[in-house]
Amino acid sequence: MAKVILSKLSPTTSHTPTHTFILRIPPAHRNPQRPLPLRRSSGGLHAPSDCGLQGCRARALARRRQARSVRCRRRRGRGVRRREVPRGFFETFSDKHKTKLSSAGLVYKHFGKEIIASELDLKQEDKDVDTLYVKVYDDFIEALDGTDNGINQYPLELTPAYKDSTNLHSRVGRLNPWWNQKVTDTERDSRFQEVTLLAGNELTSRIRFLGLSWLPARSIVSSAFDTSDLLSRVVVLEQPCPWSEHLLDVERERGITEERNILYVLYPDDSNDSWKIQCVGKKAGGFDNRKSLPESWRGLRDDELSEISKIPGCVFVHAGG
Repeated sequence: MAKVILSKLSPTTSHTPTHTFILRIPPAHRNPQRPLPLRRSSGGLHAPSDCGLQGCRARALARRRQARSVRCRRRRGRGVRRREVPRGFFETFSDKHKTKLSSAGLVYKHFGKEIIASELDLKQEDKDVDTLYVKVYDDFIEALDGTDNGINQYPLELTPAYKDSTNLHSRVGRLNPWWNQKVTDTERDSRFQEVTLLAGNELTSRIRFLGLSWLPARSIVSSAFDTSDLLSRVVVLEQPCPWSEHLLDVERERGITEERNILYVLYPDDSNDSWKIQCVGKKAGGFDNRKSLPESWRGLRDDELSEISKIPGCVFVHAGG
């Protein structure tokens, strides 16, 4: 019987894992209707990767192998094998990433593609799974790796403008018993299931958004590069969609230099049977444009704008250009 053993080291020692997940994978000749257990040992919920995310991912794999998930007492000696993370471990998601993997990232690195394929009903070999595999790590998992490993998101000399206690790490932490609160084993089991559900919903929600919303928009933008006259430095989309991040990515993928990069995006506005033009920003999420619309057009509308621009049927130009 094959086993995948996922463990999390105690924060106070490098020798004793406090949380262990054991995914027992039935061999091909075993009756697939007989479930095999996925176990978690007892212990506190120190971070999303400790139990919630590992449990979520392992449960997703278990569903595909007709396994089930249970929580159990810590067992020593025979019966439960543990694999410890080496003291000198420093593996990253890829050679392009610098954040050291925590247990969350390590599990995702090995099983992420299978989970994405299962959630979106795709084949694991699908090229879209490869794209989403990297995107889910960049947008979701890497932050957990950084938090678990105590890696600051920004230089220490910078003072945060406010405190953020709404992130996943904080919400998981609040499911721990208070220092002066007594809880029963049944209550601990219930909290473990809460964490698994919380983190699992966060992960699957992100996968579904990226697979069913973000990825189709990327396809529209990529296709527009094939059908537009790129020498005009204008890309025409067949329908409106979030395009800013995708446009910058497609430019990089196609080796479009700064001298020939795209300045404007044109797309239909079905709400009033018109077309909209937007300036491409210097970077995603920024307010500075590569080339703004003429200053003499800004803030004008209707006939006045049409007269100045010499373009009939104009509606409005934003004051920011």
